[in-house]
Amino acid sequence: MLFGWSWLAHPYGGISDEPLEQDDLAASQDADYEMFLSESVAWGDDFKTVSFREKNDSVFFKFTYNMCDDTDYDYAKWKLKSQRGVSSDGKWILLDSKKSAVVRKLKKSVENYSQELSTDDVLDGNASSVVLKDYKRKTRRWLYFPNAKRSRVYDAVTIEKTFENFMPPRETYTTLSYLEVVKRCNGPRDVFVDSTVRSQQNNTVAEQVKTPNQKDSFELNKSEEK
Repeated sequence: MLFGWSWLAHPYGGISDEPLEQDDLAASQDADYEMFLSESVAWGDDFKTVSFREKNDSVFFKFTYNMCDDTDYDYAKWKLKSQRGVSSDGKWILLDSKKSAVVRKLKKSVENYSQELSTDDVLDGNASSVVLKDYKRKTRRWLYFPNAKRSRVYDAVTIEKTFENFMPPRETYTTLSYLEVVKRCNGPRDVFVDSTVRSQQNNTVAEQVKTPNQKDSFELNKSEEK
């Protein structure tokens, strides 16, 4: 049974470790480290970020909420662009000693996290990522957790839930339910997708009309040569 599970299991999520860039180091404000979790649905709606920063043995917390991604398409570069929509950006709050201890333990969990295995392939839903900028070590660690709770990966879920425990009640940052947010954000996006699809269909029809004409012209030229 264990052999069968191992054969079906595959690496879950993603991990990236790299040196901190100079821009990050310049923006450190003499902090020891900064760590945050960002999570949203697939299109970037209902985007929440929980951030921590430690400086001079004091740990600070900040929560940020963005309702929708403003989606646009750069036709010159053939690239989809997204920009955060309605947002609520909190202020840094000093945590007490008990909560600070939880954050420091969480930091160690992020540092020590190694890629888990999962047998579940969840293609749609929520996704979260964790970033740890260690200014003293000049390193940056990024963890990607797609649908952690539905993928049954214990360590990733534990890290994600610890961050989420610091989130304020929903009614403090939006009056809309999760489903209402998705509905409101989907309206402009559906218009964008529809216009993009129509544009592609028109281009396809134009090419289909153009191709026979080109062929007829080619055949005519061959006939005239004879």
